[in-house]
Amino acid sequence: MKIGKDRLTFAKIGNQEHPLVSKFFLNVENEEGVVRDFENERIKPDDEDLGIADEILSHFSKYSSIGGPSDEWSWIDENCRKEYISALLNEDRYQLALMLRNMFRNSSTFGITSAHIESLSLKDKRKELLNTILLDIDTWKEFTNNNELAALDWTNFFGNPCGLEVNGVLISADTLRHDYFAKKISGLLETFREHTHYSIIEVGGGVWRACHAIDKEPQK
Repeated sequence: MKIGKDRLTFAKIGNQEHPLVSKFFLNVENEEGVVRDFENERIKPDDEDLGIADEILSHFSKYSSIGGPSDEWSWIDENCRKEYISALLNEDRYQLALMLRNMFRNSSTFGITSAHIESLSLKDKRKELLNTILLDIDTWKEFTNNNELAALDWTNFFGNPCGLEVNGVLISADTLRHDYFAKKISGLLETFREHTHYSIIEVGGGVWRACHAIDKEPQK
């Protein structure tokens, strides 16, 4: 199903329901709104995925003695990312590659994405996420003066993300705000781009896709 170029809602503080929320489904649901079997939809890792897993395990072996996370991230690792942490500790390259190839549908991305796969087993949570993405599309159109969704497509990007398929484009929960952040940052950089060499360093992981989006922004 498609949506038009004009936004149907306006950004505001407070809850609102998008007028098209009943017309769409997330890509983890069938047309009856029932969650599909994740196990049967897992993508098998290829040689590139296994190579990435080997590189991660090499770095993990080298630096893990420094110590692990503390406070909130320590709790997340112990309670919400056990399978992912186990793959690292056991140096299980295939399991790690499998999880990374299917990122966003397992515990590897818990804490760095807005939508966690465990919560999407609940119909109300799926509708909430779908409504949020539709509202964010309208807000993105308003704040960026853009209505072309093709640049936001996650299809064949990496991982196996959950999201909304609309106009032939797969949009995840965080794509729209990361793209907006990237455009704002790129605009600020224009003030000294011609006179200063600069590097962008991300500290943390919560806005990781924004760095990728910045790299895709046209360089003037």
